[in-house]
Amino acid sequence: MTDFNPEAAEDAEGKSPLRPHRFARIANWLEWNSAISYTLMARAWQVLAGPVTVVLIGLYFTLDLQGYYYLFWKLLALQVFVELQLHTVIVNVTSHEWANLRLDETNGLTGPEEKLSRLRSFMRQLVWIYGGMMILFLLVVGAGGTWFLQLQPTDEIDWLIPWWGVVLVNAALVWLIPLHAVLEGCEQVAVVRKMQFWQAFTGNLVLWTAIATGFDLWTIVFLSLVRLAWELVSIFRWNGVFFRSLFQPAGEERVSWKTEVWPLQWRIAVKGLFIFFGFQTFEMVMFAYHGPEVAGQMGMTWTVLMALRVASSAWVQTRVPEFGVLVARRRYELLDQRFRRLSLISIALMAAGGIAFVLLVCFLSWREYAFAQRFLPLWPLVLLTLAETLSLIPTFQWIYIHAHKQSPHMILSCLSSAGVGGLIWWLGKDYGPIGASAAYLGMNIGFSLPVWTWVWFQCRGEWHQMEEETSPSTQLAE
Repeated sequence: MTDFNPEAAEDAEGKSPLRPHRFARIANWLEWNSAISYTLMARAWQVLAGPVTVVLIGLYFTLDLQGYYYLFWKLLALQVFVELQLHTVIVNVTSHEWANLRLDETNGLTGPEEKLSRLRSFMRQLVWIYGGMMILFLLVVGAGGTWFLQLQPTDEIDWLIPWWGVVLVNAALVWLIPLHAVLEGCEQVAVVRKMQFWQAFTGNLVLWTAIATGFDLWTIVFLSLVRLAWELVSIFRWNGVFFRSLFQPAGEERVSWKTEVWPLQWRIAVKGLFIFFGFQTFEMVMFAYHGPEVAGQMGMTWTVLMALRVASSAWVQTRVPEFGVLVARRRYELLDQRFRRLSLISIALMAAGGIAFVLLVCFLSWREYAFAQRFLPLWPLVLLTLAETLSLIPTFQWIYIHAHKQSPHMILSCLSSAGVGGLIWWLGKDYGPIGASAAYLGMNIGFSLPVWTWVWFQCRGEWHQMEEETSPSTQLAE
């Protein structure tokens, strides 16, 4: 298995007659690469480990403690208010610089000096910016999470000290975000996914041990420490040559934050804040209006759906840097071909996984296993699964748009997310999970799918036509 190479794209499309093995042909047809292998290894492990984790939580956690457990993770997502989706911008901006560079395993980054200088200066800016974000994370997430957790006071669960332990470790993880974002933007996706696989594998082993030995909410602290350890291994051991080369003195050429980063960042940041309210508040609404038990059911269901989503979308997500490179080289026809094919594969896999998940919960309920009560009832489960599957379509369309270092229709996007969040809150507080799930599905079908598909067609046509008209002689330039 080999990673994508634009110069050999026809071969990657499976047109080469020299395919020595049936499995190689299948792998090429599925657009398989090493990044997908590690992504699916991590998700396959989580599929195997997930039931073990859930069983242990059912055995050792009360329903209230389960609610706090999943709520901790959801509150950590408040990081979006600190990081402002900058990691997405980093990957896209870096991929455009990477189109002219290469990585030598001995000498590090190679290529035109002005491009090296731009990338190195960009990395230095990011280190300082994320240092400030780390401090802000301690204030926003730590203090904000503490306030929210006090809305449902309880003397039975000691959550305050574990919560701040989680916040401190994750603040360090925030500071490391730009390093792996730049690494991923330089098409080193496989090594990032490799790190994430080992984080998942060893993290589960530590998590199980901590749960079984009675550490309760401290299990999340230990799991975060495992994540931090593997991040450091990746930076200093696996990618030491890359980062030593990246942190060499920069030349005169610089990436202009004002003209090259900020126009994309502020739009994605504002959208990200609204997206958080629109799509990441299910457990919070359930916790605030229906208690930790219902929040725990929503959290367990959402966790499974997110695992399915990440696994199935790996075909598109791992190709983000490649899309940026193709845009930089103006290989639009090839970009469209690969985008359509990879998107169809991902959506089909998500649909298959969602159906299997619903059938499994139905089987557990039919056999009257108590474990079925850990998930949402049938109808909200079906609605939420269908909504999450359909949501992949606009998600992939925005990945395509962002690969052009553009993020249009900000106001429309914010209004869309605000509408989703408002409906989830309005229907969720009165009707519980069924109301929240119906709100999410309704907005996907009634707004997100038709509107963002129209935006995608409009942007794609305008940008590519404009590029062809202004630079026809460079359309196929490397």
